[in-house]
Amino acid sequence: MDDWISVVISCTGLLIVFIGWNVIYRNAKRIATRAETKSILDDIIKHINDIESNATNYWLSGRRERVDHENYELLLMAKRNVLASRIELLTIRNITVCDKSHDNLSNMFEYALLDCEAADQTSADKRREIAQNILNASTELVMSLYNNFAVHYRPQAEAKSIWRIIKGSF
Repeated sequence: MDDWISVVISCTGLLIVFIGWNVIYRNAKRIATRAETKSILDDIIKHINDIESNATNYWLSGRRERVDHENYELLLMAKRNVLASRIELLTIRNITVCDKSHDNLSNMFEYALLDCEAADQTSADKRREIAQNILNASTELVMSLYNNFAVHYRPQAEAKSIWRIIKGSF
């Protein structure tokens, strides 16, 4: 009878160890996936900020400092292709990029590229308005992407400290 009890206790301990390893593995996998996805999102944000900076510099700079519009269009379209591939990586990782994000991305490039060949003939007020529209669209795009990330990877609720629990119960 004692042999049987010791075998059950040994098997129970082994089962608890395997269950613990499984929980730790799943948690580590989830944390690593979240960190990798956050890294992709940060890279996307960096590219959006770079596009925003190039576009606002183009529209706000003077005629002598402004690059040629063909070079500007080529640069922004190349950055758009890189941005689209990074956003596709988010989609593969089940971070839905909603229609609002696509609308904001389209708006940002529409403001940045539409009539850029006529920037020299455009009034300073109109160029400032275009630059502000680019900034607004890029800000909305970044917020939309962060919100989609937060929906998929909800932030953990803050754990209550033992002192708050004890203090609250007395």
